Amino acid sequence: MTNSKDNKTKAPNVPPLRFPGFTDEWKQTGLSSYTKKITKKNKGNSITNVLCNSANLGIIPQSEYFDRDIANSDNTDGYYVIESGDFVYNPRKSVTAPYGPVNMYTGIAPGIISPLYLCFTVNNISKEFLLNWFKGSSWHKYVYSHGDTGVRYDRVSIKDDIFLNMPISVPSLAEQEKISKLLTLIDERIATQNKIIDNLQSLIKGLREIIFTPWHQYIELENFDKNITAGKDVVGSGIFPLYGSSGIIGKTSIPSYRELLVLIARVGSIGNIQYVTSPCGVSDNTIVVRAGNKSKLIYYYLCGYNFKQITSGTTQPLITASDVKKIKIPIFTESEEKKVIKFLDSLYTKIKAEKEFMNLLNRQKNYLLRKMFI
Repeated sequence: MTNSKDNKTKAPNVPPLRFPGFTDEWKQTGLSSYTKKITKKNKGNSITNVLCNSANLGIIPQSEYFDRDIANSDNTDGYYVIESGDFVYNPRKSVTAPYGPVNMYTGIAPGIISPLYLCFTVNNISKEFLLNWFKGSSWHKYVYSHGDTGVRYDRVSIKDDIFLNMPISVPSLAEQEKISKLLTLIDERIATQNKIIDNLQSLIKGLREIIFTPWHQYIELENFDKNITAGKDVVGSGIFPLYGSSGIIGKTSIPSYRELLVLIARVGSIGNIQYVTSPCGVSDNTIVVRAGNKSKLIYYYLCGYNFKQITSGTTQPLITASDVKKIKIPIFTESEEKKVIKFLDSLYTKIKAEKEFMNLLNRQKNYLLRKMFI
């Protein structure tokens, strides 16, 4: 009699989502089959193009990331030399790269990078495919289980040879290129969407300055609401949102506020502005302005206000309710105010829609990174 376990067929080594026409199993091997550690050092400090590996920006000149050079010609002879197409692993953890970012250098001129990073060349595999594999999370479990313990909490500790021996499943070159092309198109669309949002934000900033700057009649904010003060609620249970300095932080059962509100972060995300139209609670790290039908105008004006000029404190910078009361708000006639609000409403609705579309693009990309790789 054959054991029932022997009759079980092994699931094919393929991802959940594939392009039509591809049926072959993916080849499982070690990353070292396609990579080789870079050990060439910058002897004699001959190369001055110092690079760093950022989770969000990729491999860029150090001066662009830090606004200055951290390394100098006297301390770079131990740096690794990398060229266009080489990969770099930065073990420093971040929100967007919980096990450190892996990026590919795309610069033309050779560069040098800190020996704290792992640098490696790549051959016999689509570099774009491998880069996208590293943008996903398939490799995280391996690093988690093979990393050393008892080290710095903000940095992964894993030996270079162990990292380069991690398992990877790879399809045919044709399928690699198909996957890479799709993800490249999505990346290009995301980059375009970022530009659309940036341009809209610049437009709104410029138009807001044009709308508000010419007016010479101002009154202090306390004339709209003499009881401007910090919130007082704490997180509890209930159905009503509780607002903190950067958004909703929890729920509350009894809302302290039931009118139109303009909320101003007084600590943390200082100057972050929120416009609230429904019953809610507000935490004590946020200043509450209740200005009735003037709330929307005040909100739009404060969105462009420079709160640094009223910020105090060094250990924990903050703004106070008494300082907020003295902020001067421009005066409009009723008809002018309606036109201003209607115009700015349309712009802010537009940029909100563009940001929501950006979120959809990022969700789509993350879905594909989960489903098209093993």
